[in-house]
Amino acid sequence: MNRHRSLFCTLLSLSLVLIPASAQARLQSQVSDIIGPGVNHPERQWQSFETPHFQVHYYQGFANFARQAAEVSEAGLARLTADLGVSLPHKIPLIITEDQFWNGYAEPLRTRIVLDPRFALEPTIGLRRFLLHELTHILNFLAVETPTALSRLIKSAGLPSWFAEGLAQYEAEYWAPEMDRMLRMHVLEDSLLTPAARNAFILLGERGGDGYNEGYALVRYLFDTYGHHLLKELLANYQHQNISFEQAIALTFGKPLLQLEAEWRDHQARVAAEHIQHRQASLPTAKSRIPYQKGQTWYQPKASPDGKWWAYQLGSGYPTVRGYIYGLLPLYLASASTLSDYGQSVKAHQNKADTPATAPTETSDSSLLSNLRHRHGQDSADHEPEPAKKIGHELSRQALDFAWRPDSKALAYTTLKPNANGNSTFKVQVQALKVVNDSLQADGTAVELDPAHSTHSAAWLPDGQSILAVTESDGRDHIDRYDAHTGERMERLYSAADNQQLRALAVSPDGQQLAFESHLTDGMTHLMLKSLEGAPGSTEARLLTRPGQGQMDRQPVWAADGQSLYFISTRTGFADLHRLELNNKQMMRLSQVYSGLDTPGLSPDGQQLHFVRHHAYGTSLEQVPLQHLKAYEQYPESFPETQTLLPPPFLPPLSDKLDFSPQNYIPWLAPDLFVPVIGRDEVSDQIGFLAQFSDLLDQQALSLLLLYGIGSQRIGFNTAYINRMFDTSFGIEIGDMPTLSFTTDGSQFFIQRDQSLSLFAARPLFNEGSGDTAATRVARFATLELNISRQSNLTTELNGTISQRQLREGFNNSLSLSFSDNQARGRKEGYSYSLNLSGGSWLWGSEYSFIASNAEWRQYIPTWGNQTLAYYVAGSAMTGETRPALLGGPPLNNLLVLNFQNIIPLRGFRLAELQGPLMLASNIEYRVPLIPGLYLNLGDHYLKNLELAAYVDIGDAWYPAQRGAFPHIGSGLELRSDVILNRRNPFQLYFGAGKALLGSGSNYLTQRPVEFYGGFISVF
Repeated sequence: MNRHRSLFCTLLSLSLVLIPASAQARLQSQVSDIIGPGVNHPERQWQSFETPHFQVHYYQGFANFARQAAEVSEAGLARLTADLGVSLPHKIPLIITEDQFWNGYAEPLRTRIVLDPRFALEPTIGLRRFLLHELTHILNFLAVETPTALSRLIKSAGLPSWFAEGLAQYEAEYWAPEMDRMLRMHVLEDSLLTPAARNAFILLGERGGDGYNEGYALVRYLFDTYGHHLLKELLANYQHQNISFEQAIALTFGKPLLQLEAEWRDHQARVAAEHIQHRQASLPTAKSRIPYQKGQTWYQPKASPDGKWWAYQLGSGYPTVRGYIYGLLPLYLASASTLSDYGQSVKAHQNKADTPATAPTETSDSSLLSNLRHRHGQDSADHEPEPAKKIGHELSRQALDFAWRPDSKALAYTTLKPNANGNSTFKVQVQALKVVNDSLQADGTAVELDPAHSTHSAAWLPDGQSILAVTESDGRDHIDRYDAHTGERMERLYSAADNQQLRALAVSPDGQQLAFESHLTDGMTHLMLKSLEGAPGSTEARLLTRPGQGQMDRQPVWAADGQSLYFISTRTGFADLHRLELNNKQMMRLSQVYSGLDTPGLSPDGQQLHFVRHHAYGTSLEQVPLQHLKAYEQYPESFPETQTLLPPPFLPPLSDKLDFSPQNYIPWLAPDLFVPVIGRDEVSDQIGFLAQFSDLLDQQALSLLLLYGIGSQRIGFNTAYINRMFDTSFGIEIGDMPTLSFTTDGSQFFIQRDQSLSLFAARPLFNEGSGDTAATRVARFATLELNISRQSNLTTELNGTISQRQLREGFNNSLSLSFSDNQARGRKEGYSYSLNLSGGSWLWGSEYSFIASNAEWRQYIPTWGNQTLAYYVAGSAMTGETRPALLGGPPLNNLLVLNFQNIIPLRGFRLAELQGPLMLASNIEYRVPLIPGLYLNLGDHYLKNLELAAYVDIGDAWYPAQRGAFPHIGSGLELRSDVILNRRNPFQLYFGAGKALLGSGSNYLTQRPVEFYGGFISVF
């Protein structure tokens, strides 16, 4: 069975479990400095408290956040249970951990909620929205559960993704203008998800933001149109009737789901037509610096103060969270002339220019969508130009925000880095720049602000010697001034109130005033102004704007004269450009667009305004002369009458009725899973069960597999325990199971009885940090294992015909050390490799002495048109009494509970046809997407995309005493498609044909037929 070994090891760290706690912490810190941080975090002091309906678990630094989360959960529970028609059978665990960086989830089996405290306080999501979203999932799981075993898992798996996520948003969130914009742009470009893609959008990948948005919109349409009371009825029908979810929809609404979806599409087309009737696609006289290219996201363009360079963020795809661009994108630098030339080349390639939209013609509903598609077709690029990332130099792989130094010779940017414990955090780095071969590149090592705390949103003071940034410490945000050369904090200028987040700092041209965004959790985003004059330490700031609930005033930019601010506001229901005059307190709206504007900025001469414009699948960069802007609407006396911050209306104050007295967390084991399983032994079938246990925080886990052989009447079992309470994970596994094996000369395969005891330890090695993001993900692991194994032959027809030494009966103990490193991004780019060294010796009680080494390398090289060149190299070298390496056949996976040796594929040849203590194999593939946009609905199952791979395999496994190595070559084609089974289980379906072209036998080209094969597997 699969062991829980995905995180761990090194022999040095295993000794930590025997060291007293006081010395252990010091040693762990020293070990981490040398070999990198771990993932278990023994430094965390977990505590818990209970409320009437929740068990809240947290560690040091998050006590106040935990109490606020408990209050929000209790306050929202009554409405959710009433809406869904369900009650809580027990208290729900709520786990607060930084390990889920910008993420969170709800589990159907353990009915627990896990959330990241940082993301829960971000303006794009908010604490209430985040918590009640996940709580709705838990209640939804409970609402469809029946008394049947595993019904909660089975019934929840039958819910399509659009409904499960759409319902969570419908119950927990508000419909924001940016959500409207996403939906509107897809309607106008006729690019809404297909029903099949929407049903399983989470596992189907690239358009996750669209899936959430459309699911929310469809759920909202159904229950706002036909009645909110039908929600409870729908869940009850699905729970009590032995029918599918689609049948429950038809029973509840009296219409099939496809008809309801068609109604929803027509409704969205009418809404989109209404939205654009009196609005334009962009500012009337705006020109595209970089036209729209499908799948390209340009973000935060900023010209250097001397006008020679541009800094910008660029990403493939369209990464959005609740309609807002997910700002962790690569940061590039390009010369102004290069960027201009690139924009012109894209325009020439597309052979068309952006034009303002005209009002739609009044048509019948049936022709409305085709009319919109015809009118907005110019927004889609028909051909992909040269990759945009080639035109600029990448300064940072992941940046959140950035600012030019006034002399254009340095850039301060926020990037993602691990803290001392390996958790992801934001850090402002100040990077000096130099010109190298007509490109602007880093000059020396970046200076990091305040290494002890998270920092972001840098803004330079005019002298270029000091820099302002938001510092996160003591559970709140602060605005601090730093020495740009040393990174040391010089003074604190402002401290945020409770539940207030700060960002987007903007210093006035004269350096006397600071404007910034102030976000109240689940409230609104408004602009504030602080004077930078006067005595050091002054922490007063005043409100500039106060939009309505759920609205945002954001991204302030100073005019060249310092007398007004440009910013983006959603107070009209659209993301429009606004200007605020500071002297006469007048605010005016300067745009009337339906596509949504983002990240405005001024040219160095202060005469041009550039901005990001949204499209269905990405963004474009545009600019307009300031003199061409006109006021569409004015707001007199826009300054708030009161300067006090109002508490967010959805966040209740901490109650004195709840007991927040914490207790130390105790990692009690509780059942997670109990499922029946089947297997095989040497006689017949086996039946049994698999049970898994763990504590809520996954600090320890226990699994038990028990099988009974119907014919052999023998009990087989495997039980494993793993402990993650220390810096290094360690575990023990005990088993008595039948396994498939080969004799040492490779002549016979047989089933043997394997009675084993394994002790293993594992740890990440030499990683920059832990967490779930690409910048700090754990890629390198080392594992040390001691296996004590006694084996005996179960295949009776071999008894007496093959020697015991060939069968390796008796004690077969081994000690192994492995190391792996995965730097690949999916199966499209990057590399991965693994190394393993194992041996048997009398020193650890083995009756057989051997040394075996294995290594493999995988590389993925993107070419053009989303095509990929991939290759794989593997090798084994063994000496002594060891079983041979096995080579031959197609990719193989173990679908039964019967273990076997690893068999390296060699397509076109028979399974395990080649054996020997020496093995070398390689594979090269060229992968071409045939139908990249395929979403084929097969009931509850889906096929996504279709890929063709042409391959050549070459390799050999041999006994040096019998013959030398010979290149066995096979070639063929494979068709592959991503498959979603039962809407939840991802696989890759493959079907191939391979032909052996060259082998060690005679007439290899004529005697071997084409081998056809197929199956479900994750191929390399």
